[in-house]
Amino acid sequence: MVYARGEGVPIDLREAFEWMRRAAELGQVDSVWILAMKHGLGEGVPADAEQALGWTLKAAESGQRDAMYGLAVIFGNGHDVPKDAKAGFAWCRKSAELGHAKAMCRLSELYGRGEGVAADARAALMWHRMAAELGRRV
Repeated sequence: MVYARGEGVPIDLREAFEWMRRAAELGQVDSVWILAMKHGLGEGVPADAEQALGWTLKAAESGQRDAMYGLAVIFGNGHDVPKDAKAGFAWCRKSAELGHAKAMCRLSELYGRGEGVAADARAALMWHRMAAELGRRV
């Protein structure tokens, strides 16, 4: 990250990306997630939705809850992939179960609307309250 922040060296996003890629390839899960975001945003490399999705899946499957939430949004909204409400719900639930407050809010909405899952007012309220307890404005 020193290259990304310019700590003791000139800022060089391409070099920062290369170091992040090496860490990701060695299995450092947070690096895998950061690499996914860099591909999605085009920071240090040209934007590449396919690479972003692949690295996001890898991070999520390794337990990275932010990546899980990212997949919930990607699949739930059909962003660069066909919309898949059930997959969006499943990834959202996994992220929420790991304590991701935004995922809890989204999960509450999904249960409330019956999107990707049967509508369930009790489950919607439960996840809404859990997000609020974490300090998430709901």
